[in-house]
Amino acid sequence: MRSPVEWMVATMRALDLPASVARPEWFLERCGQQLYGPPNVGGWKGNEAWVATSAAWARGSFASHCQWQARDRGVFAGYDRMTPAAAAQGAFERFGLTDPSPATRAAVEAYVRGEQTARRSWAVVPSLVVLMMMSPDHQLA
Repeated sequence: MRSPVEWMVATMRALDLPASVARPEWFLERCGQQLYGPPNVGGWKGNEAWVATSAAWARGSFASHCQWQARDRGVFAGYDRMTPAAAAQGAFERFGLTDPSPATRAAVEAYVRGEQTARRSWAVVPSLVVLMMMSPDHQLA
């Protein structure tokens, strides 16, 4: 599992968001990691140490913040008019997820299809950001 810093950096790279826009410092400590301030000389614990309810909420807050920053910068522009399979594939490629799990792929495609069917295509673009960021595939890469 990626540490909070690794997860945020991978997200900012995927979305082409500079730190001055993404503002990871606003969210990092709530995710359980204070940059340059490890709990002891051994550093931070790995993997399962990042799995906590409070960390999940903090990651969700960062994802929500990034979705609007990315939308304003045109990330995923036009994906709302793509087929669900094409929108999902484009999002996976943007995040460097070359082999997403079948469950993740199915969930993303179903989400896009559902929003298009409900005539809420406007929700596809910002929500793809959150779906990619919060997917197990991105968090475990």
